[in-house]
Amino acid sequence: MTPNAVAPERFSDLPQRDPSAPPVAVFSGALRPWHGIETIAEAWALLDGEAPRLRVIGDGPARDVVAAAGAEMLGAVPHEQVPRLLGEADIGLAPYSPDAPAYFSPLKLFEYLAAGLAIVAADIPGVRDVTGSEAAVLIPPGDARALAREVAVLAADHAARERLGSAARALAAEHTWQRRGQRIIDAVRELSEAPAAL
Repeated sequence: MTPNAVAPERFSDLPQRDPSAPPVAVFSGALRPWHGIETIAEAWALLDGEAPRLRVIGDGPARDVVAAAGAEMLGAVPHEQVPRLLGEADIGLAPYSPDAPAYFSPLKLFEYLAAGLAIVAADIPGVRDVTGSEAAVLIPPGDARALAREVAVLAADHAARERLGSAARALAAEHTWQRRGQRIIDAVRELSEAPAAL
């Protein structure tokens, strides 16, 4: 299966983050329960006063759950605004839930990478196969305590966020739509040149 990808050039002119500003965590995407929305809400309840500001880009049936956790709800926005909004954040969230599909390729993951976010994501094949442990902090799907713990660590450690963000940007450059397209073209060419089975 060919995973999703990203256009890193759309994220090339993002402003530099102010290292002295309080960190911002972000979730981007449809607010479906299996995306880990309840996990985020539970983690923010555990963090209580220590939680960083939470920004949510997107809409869906789990909206009220995360809004009740105190998130800044931006709703559905035009896709061309997503790079700037992600660029204003520091930590990207993709915790998913234990009943998430066995394999899928989350577009948000590639956009978080291109934006240079410090990513905390579920340890599922569609994430792990892309990021490894170098470009994201991986947690068990739906584990609110693990999410709260890792967000707290990153919120308190600017240098750690920068290290993860740099690794994320470098990895995004390997996962472009151009490269994905070339892989498909090469696969089709290889199949077309293979001898016909008798």
